[in-house]
Amino acid sequence: MDVFDGIKCSSAVQVRRLAFYNYKTDIFTNMEMKIVKYDNSLIGSLNTTEMADYLLNTTAYSIVPFKDKQDPGNGWAIPFVTGHKYKTHWRYGLDFEEMQIDMI
Repeated sequence: MDVFDGIKCSSAVQVRRLAFYNYKTDIFTNMEMKIVKYDNSLIGSLNTTEMADYLLNTTAYSIVPFKDKQDPGNGWAIPFVTGHKYKTHWRYGLDFEEMQIDMI
């Protein structure tokens, strides 16, 4: 039996493409985005130490490469499964002043 490292969903769940772009300042250019599962069922019972360990576990994260092509250009476009929570951040946890997020 194959083992999949992801979320298995019923046909009632939808997948939506989110595009992150039009960021201010230019610190994000060519930087990957990191995403980790953040559902209450997964993290709700963790104590402070366990939560810190979970967030520091680099194998729990998916890496989304920066794309400089169109639709949109200079950003990230990722499919998200609806009905779940995710924590997103960038390589160094950088702060930003502005970013556009569109659901397509």
